[in-house]
Parts: sequence; structure tokens; C-alpha cells
Amino acid sequence: MRWPFGDGLVEALRRIKSPAEQAVMREAAGINSKAITAFPAAAVPGATGADAVAAAPVVIAEDGAASYCSGVSSGPRTWAWMSAPLPDWLLRRIMERDLVRLDPARVWQGYLCDFGSTIMAGGGRSPTRRA
Repeated sequence: MRWPFGDGLVEALRRIKSPAEQAVMREAAGINSKAITAFPAAAVPGATGADAVAAAPVVIAEDGAASYCSGVSSGPRTWAWMSAPLPDWLLRRIMERDLVRLDPARVWQGYLCDFGSTIMAGGGRSPTRRA
């Protein structure tokens, strides 16, 4: 017996989303957007990465969603998904004018939503930061 690959067929079908699926995907994105909005208030100078990450699950739990995982990085390691191996959240205090990046992944009704945000701790803009 030979089993041909059918990946292309499945991938093509998965791209088609019903109006109901599209609505759930929009809801998932809205919930993740709330988590991202709560993040800057917690990612302040002197706070730890754990403090910044903790704000997001509270917001999403109120909507009945679940945290899948959250990556956070700051300062000299903002380029990385996380500042250190899992979990990295307690390793570094956020400093004034640090770039802090949060990448939360949330699950809502079986759909994973994952997008992040980068902010500057303490507000303002760095002269070296590009828009």
C-alpha cells in the first residue's frame, strides 16, 4: 500500500473559513488586543518581566479565554522572543527607557491568537528607535 501526501488538500481546505469561524477569530484577536493594552501599565521601570506578563492573563481570563504562553524580553535582549529560557520573567528588572516586548498567545474556542507589542518603559521615544 502507498500513502500519498495530501498536505496540499488539507491546507487548501483549512484556509476556507465560515462566517462563524471568522467571528470567533475576530473575538480571539479582540481578547488578545485587551491583553496587549493592559501590558504598558504593568511594564514600568522597576517592575520585573513577571509583573508585566501578569497583567495579560487576568484580562483574558475575564473573557473566558486561556493563556497558551507569553514571551517577554527587555533591554539588551528585546530582539529575542524571551530574555532567557522558559520562564524568563523574574530574571531582570525593567529600566527607564527600556524597550519591552510582550508576545502573548491566547486560546479562545479552539483558536490560537498570537501577536505582540513593543513599548518603551516610562513612555516617550528613544532617539535610536525607529517608527
